[in-house]
Amino acid sequence: MCRGLGSPGTTERRNGGIHERRCDTAGDLACAKAGPPHPVEFRGNASEYFGIWIVNVVLTILTLGIYSAWAKVRRKRYFYGNTVLDGHSFEYHARPTTILKGRLITVGIIIVFNLIVEFIPLVALVIFVAYLFALPYIINMGLRFNARMTSYRNVRFNFVGNYWGAFIAFILVPLAALLTLGLLIPVMSQMTATYIAKGYRYGTAPFAAKR
Repeated sequence: MCRGLGSPGTTERRNGGIHERRCDTAGDLACAKAGPPHPVEFRGNASEYFGIWIVNVVLTILTLGIYSAWAKVRRKRYFYGNTVLDGHSFEYHARPTTILKGRLITVGIIIVFNLIVEFIPLVALVIFVAYLFALPYIINMGLRFNARMTSYRNVRFNFVGNYWGAFIAFILVPLAALLTLGLLIPVMSQMTATYIAKGYRYGTAPFAAKR
């Protein structure tokens, strides 16, 4: 993973002296590598989160699932806000209404697909094959949305994975693992994690995955 996510022109003490790190941008990879690794801290607590969790559960049940979008944002903002790296926490910027719209579209597609399966089975097979080819695009869109809705020190993350990379990691390799009766599951897990990690960006700085 990319280490030392520092802000431009930061100054820090090392070995009793002052060392200045200069970066052209907050996402400068050279700058990120210049600083020492910092431990990630979580400053939340169980009792505080329980209050958020119980409210989310109750309101989600009372609204027949509609509030789940707001619950997700509250949960993520709590965890991100309490995750601290080098004295700074992460932020989550997604809007509940955007998440709700995506979920409603997904539910609508599932309902239509089930109706087609019930009344026109052959067409359902064609749709299923089309879905397999669309799945890499859908996965990339989800990863990109979550990355862009996350920031650290006012710099947004991003995901730049491509279609064929996702197709190999999420379609071809899992199929190969299935055909080998699970023997390739470790390879599948590694390739999936590597694809996701290498696709992330902090500003313009790429992440790295070690095997």
